[in-house]
Amino acid sequence: MKKFLALLLAAIMVFSFVACNGGGKDDATPTPSQGEENPTGTEVDLTEGGKFMNFPGVNGDDNLKLQAFHNFKSDVVTILYTSDLTPDPLDFDALRDVYGLSLETTVVGNMEAPTKFLSMYMGGEAPDVYPNSGGYLALVNKGYLEPWDKYIDFSLGLWADLTNSIEAVRYNGGVYLLDGINARWDMVWWNADLFAEAGVKTPQEYYDEGNWTWDTFRQCALDMQVDSDSDGIPEIWGCAIDDNCVFIYGTGKEFITINPDGTVENNLKSAEIARGVQFYIDMVTKDGVVYDGNDGRDLFAAGKLAMNVGGAWYRATFPDLIKSGAAKIIPYPADPQADKYYVKESFGWATKPSGSANPEGGAAYMVAARYNKLFADNDPENLAKEAEYTIDEQIEAWGWSKEIEDYCWDVFYASDRYPTTVVSNFFSITDWWGEIWFTPQTGTPWSTVAEEVYPQVQARIEEILEG
Repeated sequence: MKKFLALLLAAIMVFSFVACNGGGKDDATPTPSQGEENPTGTEVDLTEGGKFMNFPGVNGDDNLKLQAFHNFKSDVVTILYTSDLTPDPLDFDALRDVYGLSLETTVVGNMEAPTKFLSMYMGGEAPDVYPNSGGYLALVNKGYLEPWDKYIDFSLGLWADLTNSIEAVRYNGGVYLLDGINARWDMVWWNADLFAEAGVKTPQEYYDEGNWTWDTFRQCALDMQVDSDSDGIPEIWGCAIDDNCVFIYGTGKEFITINPDGTVENNLKSAEIARGVQFYIDMVTKDGVVYDGNDGRDLFAAGKLAMNVGGAWYRATFPDLIKSGAAKIIPYPADPQADKYYVKESFGWATKPSGSANPEGGAAYMVAARYNKLFADNDPENLAKEAEYTIDEQIEAWGWSKEIEDYCWDVFYASDRYPTTVVSNFFSITDWWGEIWFTPQTGTPWSTVAEEVYPQVQARIEEILEG
């Protein structure tokens, strides 16, 4: 047990829930009471023989109705939260008014979660919902977790937009990780004013012609870098890359892959990882267009950086560029050799403990959370109000402009975007970050680095799986 707990603690130290950093459409106000607007009523039977609750679909869309559950063991849903992971739908009326359930929450520190969970589980008081701390594979293998699809029908319309994400985290035949939204909020920020001044083809122009790839990203960086006095210190840098894995995600592979059949792949020696790492190394060492400081966001805000690879949360550093329309976003560039356009994604904050007191209640909570998300995104009243926001109100509501907000949801979540799900953090792969990202910069071939790191990562994988 001590060894198992130590592994869980190691995993939780590197796991972080990726959300839209306090912005995006997840920030909509809690769903208002629908008791009068959408009465369940008894005049019309909406259940389709008991498949759904007798309640209209999201904003009247019958394809987005609430799944019915028929075996609640209690009218209470118990949830163990961590202090940095407390999703929004606590006040969702459908959970309370339609399913007739209330919430009982326990909040602990992030590092305390594994200990608290095991204590509750062993004491016969497993919560109905438990946050993914990064050690969920060991929990699955030990029988502490059960799949969500034992209770939730993911073929229903409510989940249609998340099908690719749900299937991407399938493990050993089941869906053990779940969320109401897939997080795709890592991007390339670019300064439209700088590109216009230079008369250089922009990332958006490449994207619009279906040619936003690693190669055109590199070309933009080369075209935009300015060192007018040739002193080796550019007045304008081509790019800053805070996420070294920016090219790896485009391959459709991560350093580690969790397969649907329950196997786990170590991809350190794969051709895809080799290409992604080498492209980054070449941009740093051969092209010299990657700013190597830790203040890239400030440099971007000052108009001295053409492109900045990072998260949505970077927006807080340069509100003036957002107000002026200079700050633009675009997805990570596509791998020109990949079969699809893959984007970085984090998905799945919630797991389902086995043997909990109210398993269908936990499932109803997740269904209600998904319904709430879709309601908030498409509520006509909210949309009409948002359409009248001034730019300052837009930034207050979302952290950026409505133009960027809409672009993010339209482009990053387009139907032809496929997820490369981030899972290597479950295995603390950052322990080898120095060898992976810096040793090749000294001239050591990637193949040599991969051969040295591969067995160490493999040992970590086996250790985690065995618990």
